[in-house]
Formats: sequence, C-alpha cells, structure tokens
Amino acid sequence: MKLRNMVWLVCLALVVCLIVVGCDASLQPQQQTAQPIQAEQATQTEIPPQGTPAVEEPIGQSEPEELQRNEEGEGYFGSLSVEGGALTDGNGSVVQLKGVSSHGLSWFPQFVNEDAMRQMKEEWGCNVFRLAMYTEEYNGYCSGDEANRETLKELIDTAVRAAEELKLYIIIDWHILSDNNPLLHKDEAVAFFREMAEKYSDKDHVIYEICNEPNGDTSWEDIREYAEEVIPVIREHTEAVVLVGTPTWSQDIDRAVENPLTGYDNIMYTLHFYAATHKEELRSKMAEAALAGLPVFVSEFGICDASGNGAVDEAEADLWLERINEYNISYVMWNFSNKDESSAMITATSTKTSGFIADDLSQAGKWFVGRMGGELPQVVDEEEGQTDKTDDAVRAVLANSWESNGGVAYQYVATVQNNTDGELSTWKLRLVFNQDIELQDGWNGEYNITGDTLTITPMEYNAVVAQGGAVSDIGFILESAPGLELLEAVME
Repeated sequence: MKLRNMVWLVCLALVVCLIVVGCDASLQPQQQTAQPIQAEQATQTEIPPQGTPAVEEPIGQSEPEELQRNEEGEGYFGSLSVEGGALTDGNGSVVQLKGVSSHGLSWFPQFVNEDAMRQMKEEWGCNVFRLAMYTEEYNGYCSGDEANRETLKELIDTAVRAAEELKLYIIIDWHILSDNNPLLHKDEAVAFFREMAEKYSDKDHVIYEICNEPNGDTSWEDIREYAEEVIPVIREHTEAVVLVGTPTWSQDIDRAVENPLTGYDNIMYTLHFYAATHKEELRSKMAEAALAGLPVFVSEFGICDASGNGAVDEAEADLWLERINEYNISYVMWNFSNKDESSAMITATSTKTSGFIADDLSQAGKWFVGRMGGELPQVVDEEEGQTDKTDDAVRAVLANSWESNGGVAYQYVATVQNNTDGELSTWKLRLVFNQDIELQDGWNGEYNITGDTLTITPMEYNAVVAQGGAVSDIGFILESAPGLELLEAVME
C-alpha cells in the first residue's frame, strides 16, 4: 500500500513538472532563424523598363512598394536622384523631365531670359531648360577670351536664378562638338565644373552635363577617363545628377551598358537623335539600354535630319516620342533660337525673345508645343486685319508668309478638335479663302483645291480622334496673290 502511494506521488510530481516547464516555455520569445536560400530557388530577376526600377530586397524584409511615376506631370519635383535606372524624386517616385535646349550661349544669348523661360514652363508644359555652352567654336568657353568666359558664366547664373524662381530644372551643358574628345579640354572642364558645383551646391534644380557629343575617334574608354576626373570635383560639393555623353555624337549608348561608370551615384548616360536620320535601329539601342537598367537621358534631339537644317520627319519623331515615353526617359529638344535652320523652334523672321505666338514658331516649334499639350495663342495679323476663322471644332492659323514666285506663300496650321460625345472615326475640313489658291506643300493630311476652296482629309494614322482629343499638327503652304484671307473654316 505504501509502495503504491509512493508511485502515485512520483507520477503526480512528474506531471506538475511538465506543466511548469511547458508554461515557462510559452512565456519565452520565439526565435526564428533565416533559412538559407537553396540553389534551385535562385532565379534571375527580369530587368524592368526604366520607369519601373528594380530595387534590391534584403533577405527577410517584406517586398518594397513599386516605385510609381509622379502624377504631377511637368511639375517640379525637388532634389532628383537615380534609382534602379530611373530618374526619381525625393520620395522615390519616377519622374520625367521634358524641355528645350538653347542654341550656343555666345550666339543666341537673348533667348536666355526669365520671360521666355516662364512661357516654356507655364504655357508649353516644360520643366527643364538646357544651357548649351559651346567649348571650342567661335567664342566658346575654351576658345574665347577671359571676358567672354565671364559673360558666359553670368548668363548661366541669370538662367539658374530665374529657373529657381520658376521651379524649372536647368542643365549646364559642356557642349563639346568640333573638339571631338573631352580630354582635349579636360583641365578647363575640371576647373569649370568645380566652380559651378561649389557655386550651386545648394540648388536642387541644377543638373550637370559634362560632355555633349564625343565624336570622331573618341572611345568610351576616353570618356570614362575624362568622367572619372570631372565627376569627383562635382561630388566634392553636390550629389546632383550628372549626365555623361557617349561615343559617336552620343549614339553608342550600348558601350556604357557594357562598361558603366562605377563608384558614383546619380549618373545618367545621354543619347541624342535627329528623327529624319536616326530611326528604328537607334530607337532599339535606346530601349535595350533602358531594359538593361542603364539610366538613359535624351539630352538633345531634333525632328529634322542630323545636319540640323534638313528635312523634317514628324512621323519618325512621333515614333521616337512614343518609345521615349514608354520607358519614362527624360528628353530635351534642340533648339530654342531663331536661327535660319529647320531645327530652330522660332522662325528666322521673328524678332521676339519671349511672348511667342503661333506665327513665331517654326514647324519644329509647333510640333514640340503640340506634343507637349501646350498652348499656341491665337494669331492676329494686324497688318492684314486677319484673325482666326473657326467653328467650334476647327482652328486655322496663319503661321508665316513670304514672297514666292511673284506672289506670296502663306503657311497655315490647322487643328481639329473633337467636341462630340464620342470618338470621331474620321474628319474632313473645308477652308474657303477670298481668292484662288494653289497648294505648295502640306503634311499630316490629304489636300484638294478647287478655286478658292481647300479640303483636307486625314491620313490613316490621324483619322481617329478620341472624345475631347485633337489633331493639332495639320500644316500646309498655299501660294496666292497678296492679301489672301481665310473666310471660313469648318468641319464637314
């Protein structure tokens, strides 16, 4: 009997101990050990387009939120950085800069003024202005005298201060061209960018482009050598975005993909194109670079040929813009001046330096403002007493005129606006003038003239107009006697 009681007491004690131990264990923090990644689990991450940068994720952390494109459009985003191949704001949101480049600062300084920059920002939808400071050409920074260098730096300062007030980004561009290789004036570049970076170290809106278009026999190795001496002097004062040119007039961006600069943050690589010369082959090279994660910036492009003064190709330019936007690549159009060439945005006959209206803009200028969704103020020709003649859906503007073949050539720009409750599947314009006309040229439409009446029907690519949308790049040149007036413009 005593033995049985003893056994029972031992069993009871064991039960109590187990309960105590179990309760104590439940009060202790649970420890987890990271599981090693198995070889078969490792997969190659697909590299996204430039607008959705890849983010390295440390083991054990939750998946980060995908970087989103900033929805403010052509706004000001404060300090900029480069993350995962994309240009981003302080919140990590992907942003896109869109704007224009000056021509040579020594040659067209009058176009660098606050009023013009305000119009770029407020009416045209730009958020960046590039200052093209030539280095070797006439009165270039390195070829001119000290007085000229001071004048150029004063003009840059004027633009930087105005842009700060307007919330507009500024690119200070070391515009090598005929000097081919940036190493030729490396010492001058080092001194210049050290001065600029120190002076504007607290300015969030300044971007530095250290070599415009390396060309000739200049190799990517030459550019890397140059960049590795210039970038450190900038980094002594600021972490601002730096743009680095690529070989063959900034077209061989694939060389930067193969061997990018290392050890520096906030670096982007430039690609330049002229739509009538550079087509799908170069577009594909740009897309491949973006897909490879290279930060790409189109710091100069035109819609004419590579000479800057050849034929305009709006169709190819539209294809370029579509691809650029697909990858959220920032872009800057060449050039904001009235030089007598097809790449200039202002007509050679315009004497204005700000307050531009439609007849002050060239075909390139109208294309750019139209694609940006900007405003083209109504034209009033006081000498002829002529104004726009429109109905609710059509606008036709006299953009320019000049003597031609004993008569006068008249250049017009027309817009079709869809004010209906649905999609327009096609359209037809009828324009009636006060005298007989002949067609000299026309683009983005099919043209037919009978006496004093011009009819325009669409091309295949611009026949459909979405509700609330518009076709804004219809243009034509008529020949007639002096005193031509538009009496009526309607959509049938």
